[in-house]
Amino acid sequence: MWGGAQPGAGAEGAAGSDPFADIRGNSEGSVFGGALWAIVCAVCCACAIVSLLIAYIIWSLLTIFNSEDVAATDCGVQYNIWLFCLLTVIIMPLSSCVLSMIANLGGIPVLMAIPPVVNLGFFVWGFFMWMAIDTECMLFFESSYWDLLLLFKISVILLSVTFFVLCCMVCIGAAMLGAGGAEALPGFAGGAKTPGGDDEMDEKNLALRNACSKADVD
Repeated sequence: MWGGAQPGAGAEGAAGSDPFADIRGNSEGSVFGGALWAIVCAVCCACAIVSLLIAYIIWSLLTIFNSEDVAATDCGVQYNIWLFCLLTVIIMPLSSCVLSMIANLGGIPVLMAIPPVVNLGFFVWGFFMWMAIDTECMLFFESSYWDLLLLFKISVILLSVTFFVLCCMVCIGAAMLGAGGAEALPGFAGGAKTPGGDDEMDEKNLALRNACSKADVD
């Protein structure tokens, strides 16, 4: 009797010793508890991707700055992979950001078509350079500048992937524009405000109020 455990005492003790009880929620099958783990996993994946991207950028910059002397070698002059990496890793992303800002701030959407064209040109250049490197120079790059050669190959592959993604985005945008006409554009939405539209609405509302007040008086 006196030594028997009271109902719910074990559950309360377990809940008190569990530091994650408040996070999981009161019920085991709560929606918030299930969604919490998905949010945690998404945040962890995003942090991992961002960390890898930052590490790749740092490694690319160090590789480019530490391999500058390859341009003076015979293979470097014949196959200037250092210049290709410099343009694709540093110059092209910066110029694309500048063009995007000018296109958005100046209202010139035509400029957004320049980066895909430049991307295609660099991809073609890198692909044919990769295929044209002879065995002797390939062995030279692998033995003396393996990190630069690896960056060169990664850049060519990323250019091909980004060009494919950009083409898909352009096709989707063209399809949406063709299906919706001018209304698909942000500046031509059906609900866009016209100059003086607010004043006209205020006058109409005032006229309606006056008419209602006269009807009440009558």
